[in-house]
Amino acid sequence: MNRKNGRAAIISNGSPLFSGNTTSGESQIRRYMLEKDLIEAIIALPSQLFYNTDIGIYAFILSKNKRKERVNKIQLINAVDMWEPLKRSLGKKRREISKDQIDLITEVYAAFAPGSKTLYSEKRKADCKIECRIFDREEFMYKEWAVYQPLQRRGIINVESIEILRTSAYFTANSNLYNESEFAELEETNPRDAKAEKKYQKYKRGKVFIDTVLAALKAHQSDEVYMGKR
Repeated sequence: MNRKNGRAAIISNGSPLFSGNTTSGESQIRRYMLEKDLIEAIIALPSQLFYNTDIGIYAFILSKNKRKERVNKIQLINAVDMWEPLKRSLGKKRREISKDQIDLITEVYAAFAPGSKTLYSEKRKADCKIECRIFDREEFMYKEWAVYQPLQRRGIINVESIEILRTSAYFTANSNLYNESEFAELEETNPRDAKAEKKYQKYKRGKVFIDTVLAALKAHQSDEVYMGKR
């Protein structure tokens, strides 16, 4: 492929289709190829075609001078059923694509028309199906959106819930608010150095805050259940 013209076929596994998030190098390469309208067709081929791997593979057809009807279009061909069994396995290679099947894949690619065709396999005693679909290239351009399940809250201010809060780590072992055991130890320390006195005063203020919160909750305790809005 030169700067203006040319067509190339690349055989690869499926990772170029999905590796990387929207800001990754892989995704930026895909974006560039789509924006430049270089992707003419992607053909899904059978697995077990190679000696050292049995993964599924794809043929990526790239073009810098698409025919008029192919401009801004991408052709997807599902040819995973186009294979014949080998008489003898060669490592992980257990299949091959026959000449008739290659001709049919080429025919479907050249026709550039959605639909499906079948080819009977004598070896497999079955019909082998191939499918083709055509998409606008814009359908492959995307942005990444994070979708979260709406948070649903249920609240109740009764004796049990107030007691759970009072004995929670947030109210009894929070170094930034009030640590019950450390506060008791500091109270018994006499004299306290400057650092210990600072921590003691912080915990003392924290204890006042906790007592105030618990008193307010107890003053309004009931068995009414408050459901959060979706």
